[in-house]
Amino acid sequence: GHDLSHQLARINCAYHALNFIRENEKSILKSLSSIQTQIQSKSPISIMYERAKQLGLSVQIKYNEP
Repeated sequence: GHDLSHQLARINCAYHALNFIRENEKSILKSLSSIQTQIQSKSPISIMYERAKQLGLSVQIKYNEP
């Protein structure tokens, strides 16, 4: 009996989460797309560089010629 009630609680939780997403779909999608454009405007290297500066690390960029 215990397993069943646990599973029902999980299903219930997922159901409410899906309902929440459906009701707030437009605002969720808007915030997701704004996050994505922020990410895309920066290259991975510049993001790593900024993170290193936050951590107080010195950054040296070496170009290895093939």
